[in-house]
Amino acid sequence: MKKAKPILSVFLSLCMIISCMVGMSVTAGAEPAAIGDSGLTWEFDNGTLTISGTGAIPDYVPSLKRPWNLIRSNITSVNIGEGVTSIGKNAFSGCTNLPSVTIPNNVTSIGENAFFDCTHLTNVTIPSSVTSIGQYAFTQCESLTSVNIPDNVTSIGGNAFSGCSSLASVTIPSSVTSIGGSAFIDCSALTSVTIPSKVTSIGMGAFQSCSNLDTVTFEPR
Repeated sequence: MKKAKPILSVFLSLCMIISCMVGMSVTAGAEPAAIGDSGLTWEFDNGTLTISGTGAIPDYVPSLKRPWNLIRSNITSVNIGEGVTSIGKNAFSGCTNLPSVTIPNNVTSIGENAFFDCTHLTNVTIPSSVTSIGQYAFTQCESLTSVNIPDNVTSIGGNAFSGCSSLASVTIPSSVTSIGGSAFIDCSALTSVTIPSKVTSIGMGAFQSCSNLDTVTFEPR
Protein backbone atom coordinates (compact mmCIF):
# COMPACT_ATOMS: atom_id res chain seq x y z
CA MET A 1 0.00 0.00 0.00
CA LYS A 2 2.87 2.38 0.76
CA LYS A 3 4.26 1.88 -2.74
CA ALA A 4 0.90 2.81 -4.28
CA LYS A 5 1.04 6.41 -3.00
CA PRO A 6 3.83 7.62 -5.32
CA ILE A 7 2.10 5.97 -8.29
CA LEU A 8 -1.21 7.60 -7.33
CA SER A 9 0.53 10.93 -6.93
CA VAL A 10 2.11 10.67 -10.37
CA PHE A 11 -1.24 9.66 -11.89
CA LEU A 12 -3.03 12.63 -10.33
CA SER A 13 -0.29 14.96 -11.51
CA LEU A 14 -0.63 13.65 -15.05
CA CYS A 15 -4.40 14.16 -14.90
CA MET A 16 -3.89 17.76 -13.81
CA ILE A 17 -1.41 18.37 -16.64
CA ILE A 18 -3.77 16.87 -19.23
CA SER A 19 -6.67 18.91 -17.83
CA CYS A 20 -4.64 22.09 -18.13
CA MET A 21 -3.62 21.22 -21.67
CA VAL A 22 -7.24 20.64 -22.68
CA GLY A 23 -8.24 23.89 -21.05
CA MET A 24 -5.51 25.72 -22.96
CA SER A 25 -6.66 24.05 -26.19
CA VAL A 26 -10.25 25.19 -25.71
CA THR A 27 -9.21 28.81 -25.23
CA ALA A 28 -6.44 28.71 -27.83
CA GLY A 29 -6.96 31.13 -30.68
CA ALA A 30 -8.52 33.86 -28.49
CA GLU A 31 -6.04 36.03 -30.40
CA PRO A 32 -5.92 35.53 -34.20
CA ALA A 33 -3.43 32.84 -35.18
CA ALA A 34 -2.12 32.07 -38.65
CA ILE A 35 -3.44 29.03 -40.52
CA GLY A 36 -0.14 27.83 -41.92
CA ASP A 37 0.88 29.93 -44.92
CA SER A 38 -2.67 30.09 -46.32
CA GLY A 39 -3.05 33.83 -45.79
CA LEU A 40 -5.83 33.14 -43.30
CA THR A 41 -6.09 33.47 -39.54
CA TRP A 42 -8.39 31.85 -37.02
CA GLU A 43 -9.65 32.66 -33.55
CA PHE A 44 -12.07 31.01 -31.16
CA ASP A 45 -14.15 32.97 -28.69
CA ASN A 46 -17.26 31.98 -26.75
CA GLY A 47 -18.16 29.13 -29.10
CA THR A 48 -17.51 31.03 -32.33
CA LEU A 49 -14.75 30.03 -34.73
CA THR A 50 -13.81 32.97 -36.96
CA ILE A 51 -11.69 32.55 -40.07
CA SER A 52 -10.41 35.76 -41.63
CA GLY A 53 -8.07 36.92 -44.36
CA THR A 54 -7.73 36.01 -48.02
CA GLY A 55 -7.00 32.50 -49.25
CA ALA A 56 -8.12 28.88 -49.13
CA ILE A 57 -8.79 26.85 -45.99
CA PRO A 58 -6.22 24.04 -46.41
CA ASP A 59 -6.89 20.33 -46.74
CA TYR A 60 -6.43 18.53 -43.43
CA VAL A 61 -5.52 14.87 -43.83
CA PRO A 62 -5.83 13.58 -41.21
CA SER A 63 -8.30 15.96 -39.59
CA LEU A 64 -6.33 16.04 -36.33
CA LYS A 65 -3.90 18.43 -38.05
CA ARG A 66 -6.51 21.20 -37.91
CA PRO A 67 -5.49 23.90 -35.43
CA TRP A 68 -9.03 23.82 -33.99
CA ASN A 69 -9.31 20.03 -33.87
CA LEU A 70 -9.32 19.70 -30.07
CA ILE A 71 -12.13 22.24 -29.72
CA ARG A 72 -14.32 20.96 -32.56
CA SER A 73 -17.14 19.85 -30.20
CA ASN A 74 -17.11 23.30 -28.55
CA ILE A 75 -17.76 25.11 -31.83
CA THR A 76 -21.36 26.36 -31.98
CA SER A 77 -20.89 28.98 -34.69
CA VAL A 78 -18.55 29.45 -37.65
CA ASN A 79 -17.87 32.86 -39.16
CA ILE A 80 -16.14 32.42 -42.52
CA GLY A 81 -14.75 35.68 -43.91
CA GLU A 82 -15.51 36.98 -47.40
CA GLY A 83 -11.86 36.50 -48.40
CA VAL A 84 -12.03 32.70 -48.09
CA THR A 85 -11.88 31.10 -51.55
CA SER A 86 -12.36 27.38 -50.80
CA ILE A 87 -13.08 25.02 -47.91
CA GLY A 88 -10.54 22.20 -47.73
CA LYS A 89 -10.84 18.55 -46.82
CA ASN A 90 -12.00 17.84 -43.25
CA ALA A 91 -12.16 21.56 -42.45
CA PHE A 92 -15.14 21.27 -40.11
CA SER A 93 -15.75 17.53 -39.86
CA GLY A 94 -16.85 16.33 -36.45
CA CYS A 95 -18.12 19.75 -35.32
CA THR A 96 -21.06 17.97 -33.74
CA ASN A 97 -22.59 21.05 -32.09
CA LEU A 98 -22.55 23.32 -35.13
CA PRO A 99 -26.21 24.13 -35.98
CA SER A 100 -25.82 26.22 -39.15
CA VAL A 101 -23.23 27.68 -41.48
CA THR A 102 -23.22 30.38 -44.15
CA ILE A 103 -20.58 29.98 -46.83
CA PRO A 104 -19.47 33.33 -48.30
CA ASN A 105 -19.76 34.30 -51.95
CA ASN A 106 -16.09 33.90 -52.92
CA VAL A 107 -15.90 30.19 -52.07
CA THR A 108 -15.67 28.07 -55.23
CA SER A 109 -15.38 24.56 -53.80
CA ILE A 110 -16.34 22.53 -50.75
CA GLY A 111 -13.79 19.78 -50.17
CA GLU A 112 -14.11 16.15 -49.17
CA ASN A 113 -15.45 15.54 -45.67
CA ALA A 114 -15.70 19.30 -45.12
CA PHE A 115 -18.76 18.97 -42.85
CA PHE A 116 -18.68 15.23 -42.29
CA ASP A 117 -20.50 14.13 -39.11
CA CYS A 118 -21.79 17.60 -38.22
CA THR A 119 -24.76 15.85 -36.66
CA HIS A 120 -26.55 19.00 -35.42
CA LEU A 121 -26.22 20.94 -38.67
CA THR A 122 -29.76 21.89 -39.69
CA ASN A 123 -29.11 24.65 -42.19
CA VAL A 124 -26.37 25.42 -44.71
CA THR A 125 -26.26 28.28 -47.19
CA ILE A 126 -24.23 27.47 -50.31
CA PRO A 127 -23.50 30.50 -52.55
CA SER A 128 -23.67 30.58 -56.35
CA SER A 129 -19.87 30.87 -56.53
CA VAL A 130 -19.50 27.19 -55.55
CA THR A 131 -18.90 24.91 -58.55
CA SER A 132 -18.13 21.59 -56.86
CA ILE A 133 -19.14 19.69 -53.73
CA GLY A 134 -16.63 17.03 -52.75
CA GLN A 135 -17.09 13.45 -51.65
CA TYR A 136 -18.57 12.97 -48.17
CA ALA A 137 -18.87 16.76 -47.83
CA PHE A 138 -22.07 16.55 -45.73
CA THR A 139 -22.14 12.85 -44.84
CA GLN A 140 -23.96 12.02 -41.59
CA CYS A 141 -25.40 15.51 -41.19
CA GLU A 142 -28.41 13.82 -39.67
CA SER A 143 -30.29 17.03 -38.79
CA LEU A 144 -30.00 18.66 -42.21
CA THR A 145 -33.55 19.04 -43.56
CA SER A 146 -33.13 20.85 -46.89
CA VAL A 147 -30.38 21.81 -49.31
CA ASN A 148 -30.48 24.30 -52.15
CA ILE A 149 -27.54 23.53 -54.42
CA PRO A 150 -26.70 26.69 -56.42
CA ASP A 151 -26.79 27.03 -60.19
CA ASN A 152 -23.05 26.91 -60.89
CA VAL A 153 -22.38 23.52 -59.30
CA THR A 154 -21.42 21.01 -61.99
CA SER A 155 -20.64 17.94 -59.88
CA ILE A 156 -21.92 16.39 -56.66
CA GLY A 157 -19.31 14.07 -55.21
CA GLY A 158 -19.85 10.50 -54.11
CA ASN A 159 -21.52 10.19 -50.70
CA ALA A 160 -21.80 13.99 -50.59
CA PHE A 161 -25.08 13.83 -48.65
CA SER A 162 -25.12 10.18 -47.59
CA GLY A 163 -26.73 9.47 -44.24
CA CYS A 164 -28.57 12.81 -44.14
CA SER A 165 -31.61 11.00 -42.77
CA SER A 166 -33.67 14.17 -42.21
CA LEU A 167 -33.08 15.58 -45.69
CA ALA A 168 -36.59 15.97 -47.11
CA SER A 169 -35.88 18.46 -49.87
CA VAL A 170 -32.99 18.94 -52.27
CA THR A 171 -32.75 21.16 -55.34
CA ILE A 172 -30.31 19.95 -58.00
CA PRO A 173 -29.61 22.80 -60.45
CA SER A 174 -29.57 22.50 -64.24
CA SER A 175 -25.78 23.06 -64.26
CA VAL A 176 -25.06 19.65 -62.68
CA THR A 177 -23.62 17.09 -65.10
CA SER A 178 -22.69 14.29 -62.69
CA ILE A 179 -24.00 12.84 -59.43
CA GLY A 180 -21.50 10.63 -57.63
CA GLY A 181 -22.05 7.13 -56.33
CA SER A 182 -24.04 6.94 -53.08
CA ALA A 183 -24.45 10.72 -53.20
CA PHE A 184 -27.81 10.57 -51.39
CA ILE A 185 -27.74 7.06 -49.95
CA ASP A 186 -29.79 6.61 -46.77
CA CYS A 187 -31.59 9.94 -47.17
CA SER A 188 -34.71 8.25 -45.85
CA ALA A 189 -36.81 11.44 -45.59
CA LEU A 190 -36.36 12.36 -49.26
CA THR A 191 -39.67 11.98 -51.13
CA SER A 192 -38.97 13.40 -54.61
CA VAL A 193 -36.07 14.52 -56.77
CA THR A 194 -35.68 16.08 -60.20
CA ILE A 195 -32.67 15.12 -62.32
CA PRO A 196 -31.57 17.97 -64.65
CA SER A 197 -31.21 17.39 -68.37
CA LYS A 198 -27.43 17.99 -68.40
CA VAL A 199 -26.73 15.06 -66.06
CA THR A 200 -24.77 12.45 -68.04
CA SER A 201 -23.79 10.15 -65.17
CA ILE A 202 -25.36 8.98 -61.94
CA GLY A 203 -23.09 6.85 -59.78
CA MET A 204 -24.01 3.48 -58.39
CA GLY A 205 -26.31 3.64 -55.38
CA ALA A 206 -26.79 7.41 -55.68
CA PHE A 207 -30.29 7.16 -54.18
CA GLN A 208 -30.02 3.76 -52.50
CA SER A 209 -32.06 3.21 -49.32
CA CYS A 210 -34.07 6.39 -49.85
CA SER A 211 -37.03 4.48 -48.50
CA ASN A 212 -39.59 7.29 -48.94
CA LEU A 213 -38.49 8.40 -52.41
CA ASP A 214 -41.52 7.83 -54.60
CA THR A 215 -41.01 10.34 -57.43
CA VAL A 216 -37.95 10.79 -59.66
CA THR A 217 -38.36 13.19 -62.56
CA PHE A 218 -35.89 13.37 -65.44
CA GLU A 219 -35.95 16.69 -67.26
CA PRO A 220 -36.05 16.32 -71.05
CA ARG A 221 -32.89 17.07 -73.01
